Amino acid sequence: MNLFDYVTDMPALASTGMAEPWELCANATTAIKTMLSRLDRAYRVGDGIAVHESAIVEPSLTLKPPCIIGPNCFIASYCYLRGGVYLAEDVTVGPGVEIKSSFIGAKTTLAHLNFVGNSIIGRDVNIEAGAVIANHRNERADKSIRIALDGQVITASGTLPPSACCGSPSVIS
Repeated sequence: MNLFDYVTDMPALASTGMAEPWELCANATTAIKTMLSRLDRAYRVGDGIAVHESAIVEPSLTLKPPCIIGPNCFIASYCYLRGGVYLAEDVTVGPGVEIKSSFIGAKTTLAHLNFVGNSIIGRDVNIEAGAVIANHRNERADKSIRIALDGQVITASGTLPPSACCGSPSVIS
């Protein structure tokens, strides 16, 4: 499964060389470090964290590297971004949201008190308050992961951690 057949509005992800969603999320730190090296001068970069000059980042939150906060993003107080986080342009992250090893598409809103982990969230997604979007640990004897896509079943090795993907536009409540 090639992620970029379905996610066309995050071209920066293509620069990572990782085309499978589970590969991208499992290697979010490496992917975002690669992306950091390709940012333009409109980003303030320090200690593995890049914030676009038009982004608003409120006080009293935790940003752990690597992390990229895109143009016109708004990050509210008491958020926790860790383990490799990429926010495309115009993303709104409400108070008390935690994001881990995830890629968030443009114009997406994460309301207060959400957790998004090991995920790829598309453009124009509205995740309302208190949602948990994350991978699921596969406890089955058969660790294969099967995805039905366009009438075809794709099987991935169970050794790869799954990731959650949410298409656009969507509302999660």
